[in-house]
Amino acid sequence: MNLRNAALLSFDVTDIAGRIIHGLRSVFPSWSSFKNDIYGLIMLALLVLGIFLFLPIVLKLAFYNINMLVVQVHGLKLRMNPQTELLI
Repeated sequence: MNLRNAALLSFDVTDIAGRIIHGLRSVFPSWSSFKNDIYGLIMLALLVLGIFLFLPIVLKLAFYNINMLVVQVHGLKLRMNPQTELLI
């Protein structure tokens, strides 16, 4: 209990504040890094939205073309068979 004879505490407030700010800067990203991440997420969302919008159109065209090929093959088979009459 000899607190009266103890040495005074000495610390530099600017040094401690500088270390705290340096620590916070190393933990949290900078604004440009954060902005680039947001731009990347927006572009990814637009890409996914574009895929979801154009996928039904592309699938419809693909199935339509496959169906037309099946119809043409069936028509050729009917023409090649002499026992069938075409009602044209």
